[in-house]
Amino acid sequence: MAPVYDYLCSEGHSTESRQGYGVIAIPCQCGSEASRQSVYRQIQVGVVPTPRHEQRHSLKLFQEASQERDYAYSKIEREVGHSIEAPNLYRQGVARSKVIKAGKAPPVKGTA
Repeated sequence: MAPVYDYLCSEGHSTESRQGYGVIAIPCQCGSEASRQSVYRQIQVGVVPTPRHEQRHSLKLFQEASQERDYAYSKIEREVGHSIEAPNLYRQGVARSKVIKAGKAPPVKGTA
């Protein structure tokens, strides 16, 4: 099966067509000749670091923090003798991220 190539005419019309490797031009809808575009139009060399606001966080760190919190709450519950409802950290995180996105967040304690 032949690959699909992009073809561009002098008028700026772009067309996709399934053609053989040897076909470098096809007729465009407007009547002019459309030439095959290169497959790799941009080549980037090197490594660009991911911007901080787009970085993903480690799941291991989240799991470790969750286990530490669960341990701390179970320890307190044993001391007081009854169940204590833990705060919903997911909801707090979502609310905090909205404040940060809006640009209204004070710095996190201990980081400034």
